[in-house]
Amino acid sequence: MSAATPTLALNLWDTHGGKNINLRIEDLNEKLWRDIPPQFQDLLEMAAYVYCCDQTAIRGQHEVDSFGGHWKRRFHFHVPVRVPELWNSAGAKKLLVETLEFLSDDFYDFSFYPAKDAPQVQQLFDFDRDAGPVGQMEQVMMFSGGLDSLAGAIEEICTNKHRVLLVNHRSTPKFSLKHQELQRLLAAKAGANVPSHMHVRISKDSTLGKEYTQRARSFLFAALGATVAMMVRVKRLRFYENGIVSLNLPVCAQVVGGRATRTTHPKVLDGLQKLLTLVANEPFAVENPFVWTTKGDVVKKIVQADCGPMIAYSRSCAHTWDTSNTHTHCGVCSQCIDRRFGMVAAKAEQFDPLDQYKIDIFTEARPKDEDKIMGAAYLERANQVGKLRNATQMVEKYPEVIRVLRHLGGSVNGAAERVFDLYRRHAGEVNEAVDALMDRHKTAIRERTLPGECLLRTVFESGAVTSLPAKPVVPPNGEHEGPDGEKPRYLLRKGAGIWRVVFDGKEGEIEHGRGIDLVAYLLFNPPQGGIHGTRLGAAVFGHAVVEEANMGSDSDPARRKILKEAEECRDILNDPTASETTRDEAVAKLEELAKVLNVTRSDSQGNAEKQVRAIRRAIERLIEKLREAKDRQNNPHQALRAFGEHLHKHLWVPSSRFSGTRHSRVSTETAGQFTYERPPDINWEE
Repeated sequence: MSAATPTLALNLWDTHGGKNINLRIEDLNEKLWRDIPPQFQDLLEMAAYVYCCDQTAIRGQHEVDSFGGHWKRRFHFHVPVRVPELWNSAGAKKLLVETLEFLSDDFYDFSFYPAKDAPQVQQLFDFDRDAGPVGQMEQVMMFSGGLDSLAGAIEEICTNKHRVLLVNHRSTPKFSLKHQELQRLLAAKAGANVPSHMHVRISKDSTLGKEYTQRARSFLFAALGATVAMMVRVKRLRFYENGIVSLNLPVCAQVVGGRATRTTHPKVLDGLQKLLTLVANEPFAVENPFVWTTKGDVVKKIVQADCGPMIAYSRSCAHTWDTSNTHTHCGVCSQCIDRRFGMVAAKAEQFDPLDQYKIDIFTEARPKDEDKIMGAAYLERANQVGKLRNATQMVEKYPEVIRVLRHLGGSVNGAAERVFDLYRRHAGEVNEAVDALMDRHKTAIRERTLPGECLLRTVFESGAVTSLPAKPVVPPNGEHEGPDGEKPRYLLRKGAGIWRVVFDGKEGEIEHGRGIDLVAYLLFNPPQGGIHGTRLGAAVFGHAVVEEANMGSDSDPARRKILKEAEECRDILNDPTASETTRDEAVAKLEELAKVLNVTRSDSQGNAEKQVRAIRRAIERLIEKLREAKDRQNNPHQALRAFGEHLHKHLWVPSSRFSGTRHSRVSTETAGQFTYERPPDINWEE
């Protein structure tokens, strides 16, 4: 299974007294029962084993620096099956392994052998003669009780008038009363199409629950739903989840690998569909009809169907351990954030009682760093997507999109355009919601009465928390890094609150600051012959060479036009996607505008000299701090001190040739230049 627990016996069968997993399928009307093919009995049991094992093997959640980058585990399952010839076939194993590996970002291997005295899976079902109306089912769908699945149920039952079987996995009995009320409200709206419900409970020995991420749970959901669909003669299973969550581009560069859930990712659903088609020996569809909707769209569907009051009984929170019947939502996880923004965007906040949230992320403090990071990253992605002009730019900025395109149907180019449109609409919802909230709380923001750690203060004081758009998580050669994969020797990566540095294989952290921002630019863009401080500052911070303060009054129409052009140039310098050529052109344009506005040469020179001195001081302070850095035990920090010595030798000394200090000679043509002379044996990774 994993290095920490090499062998683990899991047993669903009540034989030899070794049962440690309990799977019960409840509330199913006995008249809907059909014999389940043996291969689906195998599938159901296999999914239960995978689900439990996923929670038993710890990913190493204390390795905070990796943010999921090294969370891979290796599993080898030995499973008794009723149809070994199917499961040992190359096609079945390949689909099973590929789908699970992408779903949970782990390594899987399976050994199947013939089962002896395998019990009938019927023992797992608890029948109820009064479980609801009986008839030919038209849809089988997974129903979590969250907003998306609620909207899906409403659309199927109330709008499309379908007979639906709702399959619900109850991971905790904590919210059963709210779920029952949701069932009652759905039945009241359904008319003649009252849905049937089937509840599934899975429990295990208390010693087996160690890992909270549960990335493989949708494999269990699919196995349950598909098995029930076979029982009621429906060759289709539907998940309902909005496209932003389903495609799930990482909200920031640090949310990679197993940190980023792929529960209904199109590639996962495609793999499940192929696997279930093979197991059923006939076409079997796995669908997500909401793949092109945003959370705001989902909320609007509920409200437009006159089902707004049901929203209060739905539950979206991922942190079930941090909630209660009073506070059903933590308020700070990604699902809660998405829900709150969706409510504001759909103008449906009246249906989502604020007292159900443990924390109001918009106006209350978030004490945990990871909560601050998540909120800031969510906003930053909306900002970054809002700046993109076309699908090509989106693919360049978020390479994860490439994994999605061929699993969405139609042409790759057409799929890319639809993904771009989806994320642009979502970014619009988020930004419009932020504007509305800022306007609503403008007095508190102005008077600074809101807590400094609330999300609206993060927006207003944009330097409070910084996050970056996602970086590729797939190695260039397409190969997986092993569970004990080698770390990069030289790495500098910006995160929320800190920069992570790896120097000669040793790791450290550097707090955000002007010095490290400037150094990082030079390391990743080593200038041939040096770069002047004004251009360096513009490239890193977006500061224009010409400041508005130097432009005088803007009352003249011609002057206003020039100011507008200058603002456009500053926007280019602030755009992280702009090329170096485009940035150079923007700087040159700003210099031309300065001449038109009669900014004196002495003023320009004075401003430039001040900027160069400020940049030099920021870099000097950083290097001094690194060369004296200590670890938590107050010992010399090996990684940071080595990094500081490297910067002193290969950046500070070469740049000092242009600085005019008493230790160097200066060329009048190159004064104010900065450079980095990278040794040939060092390659920096971002």
